[in-house]
Amino acid sequence: MPAKNTLVAVTSVWTQLTDSDVTALTFQNQGPNVMINVTVGAGSPPPANTGEVYPTTMGEVSTVTLAQDFPGVAGANRVWARVVEGNANSNIFVSHA
Repeated sequence: MPAKNTLVAVTSVWTQLTDSDVTALTFQNQGPNVMINVTVGAGSPPPANTGEVYPTTMGEVSTVTLAQDFPGVAGANRVWARVVEGNANSNIFVSHA
């Protein structure tokens, strides 16, 4: 599984933040409000308008697992993001092993 420690550009379209299956990651929103959600596998993005909203500078630390943060998605291993506010763009710092 490739490690990742970088900024990911996000628009109003779901963008996968993870490059491989993960159980936890660290991320911080560095732009306008974003919605974060998870899936099992990389196939299809989450349904529109579902997930947790993270304002600027907010995020999670890898000590919180996907299973803890998204208990309703059994086996969650991919993380996605999209900007909530129209056509704005955001950068999200992402780090995972």
